[in-house]
Amino acid sequence: MKEILGIDSTALNWFQSYLSNRSQLVCINDQTSDTAALDYGLPQGSCVGPALFPIYTLPLGDVISKHEVHYHFYADDSQLYLSVEPTQEAVDADLAKLENCIDDVRGWKGSNCLKLNDSKTEFIIIGSRQQ
Repeated sequence: MKEILGIDSTALNWFQSYLSNRSQLVCINDQTSDTAALDYGLPQGSCVGPALFPIYTLPLGDVISKHEVHYHFYADDSQLYLSVEPTQEAVDADLAKLENCIDDVRGWKGSNCLKLNDSKTEFIIIGSRQQ
């Protein structure tokens, strides 16, 4: 983490202690569940969650970039995009590139306890009337 973000020493120890040995329980009215260990993740509503999630997903940019696909991240949303030459061959080739990229994103997310929500995944192709 130090090499990428410049975090070391006291700050790194604070992050490690904050993210380690966590547990949760649910309390509804007067009923309380058993305590369960949290092996990963952040408490919902955590004040540091908005800062830590982008750090956690930082390697995802490298996964996408290796496909020569452009991207934007906002919170837990990702936007991938390409500029394509207006020929059918170029469109087909770049769609295949994008599909391969999405497959790698899905794999990375699966390996890192995240999920790509297929029902929220969309393609849009914008061109001229002639295209």
